[in-house]
Amino acid sequence: MTRLKYTIFNNLYLLILVIIITSDRLFHLSMPYFILGLILFVAVLIYQYHFFYPSHPNYNPKNYRITEMGWATTAVGCLIILLLILFSSGSIWIWPAFLIAFLIRDYFSTLK
Repeated sequence: MTRLKYTIFNNLYLLILVIIITSDRLFHLSMPYFILGLILFVAVLIYQYHFFYPSHPNYNPKNYRITEMGWATTAVGCLIILLLILFSSGSIWIWPAFLIAFLIRDYFSTLK
């Protein structure tokens, strides 16, 4: 359960960014909603790195090591993203594929 918490919390800012970009492409968000999403994105980053990680070092990414399986899933994810970029210009699936690759990579990370 700790690995799943680490995976989700470590990639929370990326999840917010993917939701903002995907929503913008699907629903053509107006500027105030887009700016509000970016403010939320920055607030989560500031909270994570300045407040949460110093008080909870077991969730700090510096204390984790990416395993071989994590690197393999990162390589496969990058290959899928590259294929999406090359063969489907402007595809909406690029950012979710990016998020899924990082979620799987962090799930296979272990404590140092």
